[in-house]
Amino acid sequence: MVRILVINPNSTTEMTNNVKKVLDSCTPHDVELQYLNGPPNGPASIESVYDGIMSASLVMKHLQQNPPNCDAFLVACYSDHPLVSALREAYRKPCIGIMQASIFAALSLGRKVAIVTTTKRYEPLLKSGVRAMGISDSVFAGVVSTGLTPLELESKPRSEVDALVQESSRRAIRDLDADVICLGCAGMAHMVQVVQQAVGHDVPVVEGAKAGIGMLTSLVQMSLFTSKIGAYEAIQF
Repeated sequence: MVRILVINPNSTTEMTNNVKKVLDSCTPHDVELQYLNGPPNGPASIESVYDGIMSASLVMKHLQQNPPNCDAFLVACYSDHPLVSALREAYRKPCIGIMQASIFAALSLGRKVAIVTTTKRYEPLLKSGVRAMGISDSVFAGVVSTGLTPLELESKPRSEVDALVQESSRRAIRDLDADVICLGCAGMAHMVQVVQQAVGHDVPVVEGAKAGIGMLTSLVQMSLFTSKIGAYEAIQF
């Protein structure tokens, strides 16, 4: 049995529940998923570098006080979230974020990847995060924002949200010449079919939480672990 701890570093339980619904419906029987929501005094959504740092600190403090019983970590926040590196420093267990997982998967499916995300503010943050992975502009088309905040994905009328996400996805194909779409928010985990309808069935639509579970399951089954020399040398935790 592979045990994966899925961490939503923000404090919004509805977002965790949405990810849980998506993953529980497609997780293999030999994989056990555990879920951890960010502490209630943390950010309700991750919309800035500050939010990321604050939420990472709170989650790490929680894990220090409540040692996890798992084989791997999935950070369910679509960003270059500092929690990913912090977990890799603190544990040997494999760890990946849903942004990284979606990009790695997408690059196996096409030649030009685009991210459809929430607010305009996230565009430069995601571009920077993808480049930090070593991904060049020759295969990364860019980011298209819907103008919605992560919380508005749930609070606004479904028809309005779907229309904005679909139009942004079409723009990614039309204007950025992308041939694979990544859903750039954990709150979009349930929207694969919505986007698929907009871009057609010849364009893969990658959801990062599913991609992350698949990758982590494979890493654990291959008995692989986070390197403990160099950048992720063990820390006192």
